[in-house]
Order: sequence, then C-alpha cells, then structure tokens
Amino acid sequence: MKVLQAVKDGMPEDSVSVCTFDRNKSKAFEIARGNRKVLRQSPKTFAFARNVGERDENHVTIDRWHLRACQSVSMKPIKLAESCSAKQYRIIEEETMKVAREHGMTGYALQAVIWVTIRNRWNN
Repeated sequence: MKVLQAVKDGMPEDSVSVCTFDRNKSKAFEIARGNRKVLRQSPKTFAFARNVGERDENHVTIDRWHLRACQSVSMKPIKLAESCSAKQYRIIEEETMKVAREHGMTGYALQAVIWVTIRNRWNN
C-alpha cells in the first residue's frame, strides 16, 4: 500500500520505507507506475501479486520461510536452501494447495500459517 500511495502522490522511491530489499522495492515502483508487468516466469512475484491483489486462490506465495518449513522440523535456525527453480516452485505450490484443500483452507491462508509458525519458531 505504501508503494501504491507513493506512486499516486508522485513521491520518489527513497521517500518510502518498506520491509524488503531495495531491488524488490524498485520493482514494485516500476509495476505500480505501469512500466513493468508481473510475469508468470517470476513465480513468486506472480503468485504474490495474484494473492495480494486479487485474492486468487489458485496460487501460493512460496518464500524462504515456506521453503525452510518444507525442508525441516527444526525448532531453531539451520542452514537450508532458500530458493528453488520454477519447476520446484510449482510442485511446492501444488502440494501446499492440496494440504490446504484437505483442511478447508485457501493455499494463501495455509502459506500464512506456515510463514508465521516457522518464523516464530526460529525467531524465539
């Protein structure tokens, strides 16, 4: 919302503080300005835009926390892969959606539960 409001108000990128890398903030500004499209070839960005912007139940945003949860049940931080290929992304997304449907949830709702659970587990 901060980025969209900043673009609407004509504010520069450096006047906005967000919780992401500068590269991602710049990408968000370019998308909000209409200078860049969100492409399927960027599965995480595409899923995030569909989840947040459209509440699209056909996509799940797989981030590093989700990947960590898929790889370990550790109660404390350990070194794990924090990225995946587009093919791996689609597999994790589909498996997450299967589990969500089994529990009567949307994929993005389950992803939120997974994210909060592992982040809290590892940040304690």
